[in-house]
Amino acid sequence: MKACSIIMIITILLFIGGGVFVGYLINEFYFVTPESDTSAVTISIEEGMSVSEIAEKLKSTGIIDSKTIFLLYVKWTGTDTDFKTGVFEIIPGINISNIVAELTADEINLSKATIIEGWTLRGIGSYFENKGMLQAEEIFEEAGLPAVDYRAVDQINPAEKWKSEFTFLDDKPEYVSLEGYLFPDTYYFYGEAGAEDVVKKMLENFDKKLTPQWRAEIDRQGKSIFDIVTMASIIEREMYGLEARKMVSDIFWKRLEVGMPLQSDASVNYVTGKGLVRPSYEDTQVDSPYNTYKYPGLPLGPISNPSAEAIEAAIYPTPNDYYYFLTTPEGEIKYSKTYDEHNENIYKYLR
Repeated sequence: MKACSIIMIITILLFIGGGVFVGYLINEFYFVTPESDTSAVTISIEEGMSVSEIAEKLKSTGIIDSKTIFLLYVKWTGTDTDFKTGVFEIIPGINISNIVAELTADEINLSKATIIEGWTLRGIGSYFENKGMLQAEEIFEEAGLPAVDYRAVDQINPAEKWKSEFTFLDDKPEYVSLEGYLFPDTYYFYGEAGAEDVVKKMLENFDKKLTPQWRAEIDRQGKSIFDIVTMASIIEREMYGLEARKMVSDIFWKRLEVGMPLQSDASVNYVTGKGLVRPSYEDTQVDSPYNTYKYPGLPLGPISNPSAEAIEAAIYPTPNDYYYFLTTPEGEIKYSKTYDEHNENIYKYLR
C-alpha cells in the first residue's frame, strides 16, 4: 500500500474519530438529561475556590461524571471566572451548560430553612410565617392541622393526598396530619417555593432517612411505621442522647405492653402548647386523644417531628427493668422499678 494511501486512511479515521468525540462533547455539554426520579444535591461554593476545586466538588457529589469534560466546557465558553459563591441545588445528570448556568447566575434567589428536631407542625408553620416565606395556614393546608382529630371535624384531611407518592405513609391513619413525618433538617428552596414544595421536600427527606434496614426491623417486630414515628415523637420531647433515649424507649414500650398509661408530659404540652417541664394537674386532665395521662396507649398520632436518633431509639430500645424515670434539674436521669421508688425520687430530686 502506498504511503499516501495510508496517510489518507489515517486522516479519514482521525476525522471520523474527531467527529465522534466532538459529538460526544456536544451531547454532554447540552443534551444529557437526568433520570426522572433523580433528586437535587445541595453543594456550597466558597470564596476563593478554583474552577478545578469546583469541578472536584461536583464530581465527588455525583453531579458530573467527568471533571475533565467540565473543565473543557468552562474554558471553551470562557466562564471559568464567572462562578458565584453560595449554596446551590443541582440535579445530578443534567447537562454541563445548565450546571454552569446555575453556578454563574448573577442573582441567586435561594431561601434557607432550618427545621429543628422535635418541632411540632404548629411550630414549623409559625417558623415559615416569621421568615416571610409562607403563611402557617398554607403549611397546614398541605400537611393537615396540628393536634386535630379529623374524625371529629367536618373537614377533609389534606395530608391524605401524599399517600399516593410516599409508601411510608400507607399505615398512617387518615384522621391524623403529617405531624412526625416532616423531617428536621436544613433545606434550601429556589424562587418562590410554595407550601407544597416545602412539604414534599421534607417528606422526600424522611423517605431517605428511614433506611431499608430500619423498615425491615419495624416489620420484623410486627410494628407499623406510624407506631414507631409516634413513639419517636414522644421520645424526642422527653429525653436527650441516644443511650438515654433507648432506655426510655424500652420503658414506654413496656408500659404499653402491660396496659399502663404512658403519662408523657410532652403529650400534654402538645395539646396545651405550654411547653412546661411539669404540666399542672389541670393540664393533665385536658380532654384530648393526644393526652396520654387521660387516655391509655399511644396518642392519636405523633406529637413532634422526631430526629433520626429518636426514631432509632424507638426501633432499637435498650432492655431494662425500669418502668419510671425522671430528669433532675441538673440533667441527671433517675430510673425506678416501682411507683413507690419513683415517688421517692420525685420527693428527693424535684421538691
